[in-house]
Formats: sequence, C-alpha cells, structure tokens
Amino acid sequence: MVATLPDLVVPGFGAVGEVLVKIKEICVKIHDSKNACKRISMQLHDIFDEIMKLQSRQRIPSTCSKAITKYVGVLMDFTEFLERHQDKKGLEKLKERCKLPSKLERIQSDVEMLFRMLNLGTADMVASLKLRFEDEQREQRRELAKLSADTSIIRKEILGYRETMHKILSLLYSYQ
Repeated sequence: MVATLPDLVVPGFGAVGEVLVKIKEICVKIHDSKNACKRISMQLHDIFDEIMKLQSRQRIPSTCSKAITKYVGVLMDFTEFLERHQDKKGLEKLKERCKLPSKLERIQSDVEMLFRMLNLGTADMVASLKLRFEDEQREQRRELAKLSADTSIIRKEILGYRETMHKILSLLYSYQ
C-alpha cells in the first residue's frame, strides 16, 4: 500500500503541504533565478495535485511508490537549495551564483523524471520544459557576468572585510 501524500513528511522540513507553501514563499523573496525557481515550484505543485488525483481515484500506477519517494527527495533538495541561496550578499552571492545553474539543472531534471514516471505529460511538454529551463539558464549566466563585471560590489565587500579585520586586530592589541 502506498502512503498518501499528505501523510508524508519531508525530513527536516515538515509535511509535504507545509513544504510546498514554504517553497512558494521563498520563491517570492529570492532574487537569483527567480523565474526558474517559480516554475519549478509550480511544477512541484502540479505533481502534488496529480498524485493526489491518482490516490483519490485509487488508480495508482506501479511506479507511483517510487515516484512519491523521489518527489519527497526533490522537495527536500529544492527547499534546502532555496534556503541556502535566499540571503546571500556580495562575494558570497557571486561565489554561490556560479554554482546555481548546475544545482537547479539537477533539480529540474529530477522534476522531469517525475513527470515521466507518473506519465504526466507528453514528450513534447517535457522537452518544452527543458528548453524553457535552458533559456532561463542563459539569462542567469548573463546576470552573473554582469554581476562579476560590477567591481563596485566586490570592492565594498573587500573593504568591509578589511575594516572588520582592522577592528578585530585593534581589539586584540588593546587587550594585550
């Protein structure tokens, strides 16, 4: 017997429904890859709705158990990803943004796999999801290039570190 989706818990985050709400809230706040994150969030909601329909009609395909397990894993990965990247600033943001496309690409491919496992779309639909994601990644790379070219942000961050180190060293010297 397959466990019902609302009864499942995403480790470290709570019930599936609560996690979907949390994802949606973070996607509104996040600045980097906002379109891709919102789209993945909507796809995860769509998958949730479809699994719920299958469970309510008791027409659960044999792959549904594996798909539900995979779905919970994707929810966990995506929530961790969003929480890690929502409040980054300066150099830390630049460093993390370099990693964003590959992490999002892995999550998107997992979502596509869920669509295939649950027979939730045609091959054309899954291909269009992939094309839209690739377009968003190109836009993300352009934004990253723009950010790395803006040396004023990097200079401010370095000056902040330098001032902090100066204050720490001054405190250490004054205690000796």
